[in-house]
Amino acid sequence: MGSDWIKMRTDLYRDPKVILMADSLMDLENDLARYVNQNMQCNMSVTRNVTRNAVVGALVSVWGVARHDGHRENDDLRLDGVTVHVLDDIADMPGFGEAMSDAGWVRQDDLGLVFPRFFEKHNVEPGGDAKAQNRERQRRYRERKRNALRNVTVASQNNAREREEKEKSITPLNPPKGKRSPKSVEVQIPESLDTTEFAEAWSEWLAYRRERKATCSPRTLTKQLAMLADLGPPTAIQAIQASITNGWQGIFPPKHGNANGRSRHGAGPGQRHPDDAAKF
Repeated sequence: MGSDWIKMRTDLYRDPKVILMADSLMDLENDLARYVNQNMQCNMSVTRNVTRNAVVGALVSVWGVARHDGHRENDDLRLDGVTVHVLDDIADMPGFGEAMSDAGWVRQDDLGLVFPRFFEKHNVEPGGDAKAQNRERQRRYRERKRNALRNVTVASQNNAREREEKEKSITPLNPPKGKRSPKSVEVQIPESLDTTEFAEAWSEWLAYRRERKATCSPRTLTKQLAMLADLGPPTAIQAIQASITNGWQGIFPPKHGNANGRSRHGAGPGQRHPDDAAKF
């Protein structure tokens, strides 16, 4: 749970305050030295480095208890109803509370103890705040995961679109028989047919040929235009419209027919003109 652990700096052993506390505890006038001399019947003789390690371990114990039982005031941690001497019992080290106070890591007021700037850098907030921090970390993790998945999906869609566009832009050298796409061929319209009405009819004829997937070679189109030029614009337009209406493959000069679209030769919609050999 969030209240069962705290963060601690890896360089705490070399913190000047730790060194100051170790020197204070090793002083012969300190409570720790007097306790050892009186109860162990020997002078306290430990190295300075050992005392520094003992201070670091005691700090972890004190900070852990204070964080668990205290409450936050801005960046400070407050532990009400206790004195610095209580810290001696928590640390199992006489004089530890006063040494911690001399180093500036705790101060006592009328309400209890205050650990200045406890939450500023190195410690997790107690209780529900720690849980809130954990929820925030989990939320950021899920968001990063969703973004990564979204990026992969978008990249895959972009690649698919690029492949599709590339395939559309590539014209096969030898298309399968029967599936040959009609090419767009432009030929010069004769001057005698250069009217807006004929241009519209001619465009409609080319679109009709493309819909039927019929090839239109420049030679064929040129001959069709020459034949239509001989007919004149109105008759040429009538010939084009009749060929489209009847579903013919070519353009034929108009013939007189009955009202149902059959010519006098019997060719109806979808059928070849009887003079198919002469079609253009």
